[in-house]
Parts: sequence; C-alpha cells; structure tokens
Amino acid sequence: AQKHPAEGEWNVLEILAHLVLAERIIQTGIWFQLSNRPLPGFAQNNIEPIHAVIATHPTLAEMVDLWKRTERETAILVANLPTSYVKRRWDYLNLGSMLLSGLPSHTRSHIQQIQQTLQQV
Repeated sequence: AQKHPAEGEWNVLEILAHLVLAERIIQTGIWFQLSNRPLPGFAQNNIEPIHAVIATHPTLAEMVDLWKRTERETAILVANLPTSYVKRRWDYLNLGSMLLSGLPSHTRSHIQQIQQTLQQV
C-alpha cells in the first residue's frame, strides 16, 4: 500500500487519504451552508494534508477504517440536517447531487486507480 507505481503517482495509502479528505471537504461544505456562509472553495490535491492523514493512520487497515468512519460521519450528518436546511431546496438539491452523483463517481475513479496501482507494484 506504500509503494508508488511510478514517480509522482500516488500510492494506495495516499489515494485512500485523498478519499478521506474528500469526505471531509463535503462535511465542511455542509457546515458552511448550515452557517449560511459560502464555502471559500475546494482544497487542491496537496500532498501535505494527505501525508498528515497517513502519519496518523499509517497502515492499510487503519486507513480503510478511517475512510469508512468518515463516510459514516457524512451519512449521519446528512441524515440529521435540520428542516431549515432541507427547505433551502437549491442547497439541498446541490448537496444531493454531490452525494449521489459527484462523490460516488469520484470515489469509483479512485477505486480503479487503486486496482491499477496494486497491479503495477
């Protein structure tokens, strides 16, 4: 999980850390919307936050567990959105689109990347 398939390409732990950070960005977007504030923008794919996540979850088992727990946190957050947020149809529609289409597509593309990486190392 720590082997890089090629120079400059992410290893499996880095890909999983990226998925954790993607979940956290979704959560942060929800927090901003609940506070009636615009999200200042999505973070880039900087390696520093990815490496910080790996430093605290250095094994494949720990990283997969963190990813699954972070996904559950997002699901619980969405399940408990206040009625006042749900009534903001445009925000609610955008969030639903992100959670039902954008995020799963993003995750699937990285699952394929993990499979390819494992075949290369």
